[in-house]
Amino acid sequence: MDNNYEEVYLKLAKDFLKEKATAEEIDKLYKLMQELEIKQNKSSQIENVLVNIYSLLQYYEKAYKCYVKIAEKNNKKDRKKLFKLRQKYEWYGDRLAIKRKNEVTKSFMGKIPKFKYCPDTINTNILTVGAQKYVAAAVKLLMFIMKALFIVLKMLSVCVQNVLLMVQLLKNLMGNFNKIYLMMKM
Repeated sequence: MDNNYEEVYLKLAKDFLKEKATAEEIDKLYKLMQELEIKQNKSSQIENVLVNIYSLLQYYEKAYKCYVKIAEKNNKKDRKKLFKLRQKYEWYGDRLAIKRKNEVTKSFMGKIPKFKYCPDTINTNILTVGAQKYVAAAVKLLMFIMKALFIVLKMLSVCVQNVLLMVQLLKNLMGNFNKIYLMMKM
């Protein structure tokens, strides 16, 4: 690739931002990104293009960390872009990054379980094998929850009774104050 990375990036970004980016377009962006990462500290233009590529591929953490180095603190546009990148970095990090096709397939390898087909699961008793210990544990858990709810209900009834007593006492007190007040007025 030539040294005018800005033009190359703009062409690749235009192709990438079509309705559906193909795997080749994503791969070209990754190749440019790898080439620029090697030459990263040579100029601010390279780092700026690298920030744009990171943002396009949704590597917000990398984009923010790279842009902090080159952003001018006095420039309003740079501060605004830095703020937006920091928000995306804090919210998303690099979790939403668009991966290459081969990276996606590698990340799923070995994670998909292999199932054996059994045409008659009910009669073969597959679903109930070992289920007794799980049922026993579930029953114990339910009993514990029931006891805890019973204790909470008892405590609530005591609290309600206390509140009702307090209300009755306040009514009596207010009645006594009203009587005293009326006697003092006369």
